[in-house]
Amino acid sequence: MLAPLIPPSIAFVIWGIIAQQSIARLFISGILPGLAIAFGLHVICYVHARRHGIPIQARAIWPMVVVVLIVLMLTTCLPGFALALQGK
Repeated sequence: MLAPLIPPSIAFVIWGIIAQQSIARLFISGILPGLAIAFGLHVICYVHARRHGIPIQARAIWPMVVVVLIVLMLTTCLPGFALALQGK
């Protein structure tokens, strides 16, 4: 549900190639809807955990890793340092 919106998404790459659109712009267009869905899922999980008395566990490091990967993807694709189809 969330994966097709968050870079690097293969759906955006295929869509960009077929429609001959900028893949970087497609990735940028998916950030706000992706964050909105992620926030909604977070709220649902939080409410469910509170209602059922599920204890809070240690903080996970992977959300920060995801944010760093998204920032790296956008900061390298937009200026042209890296391309979505780097191998060709």
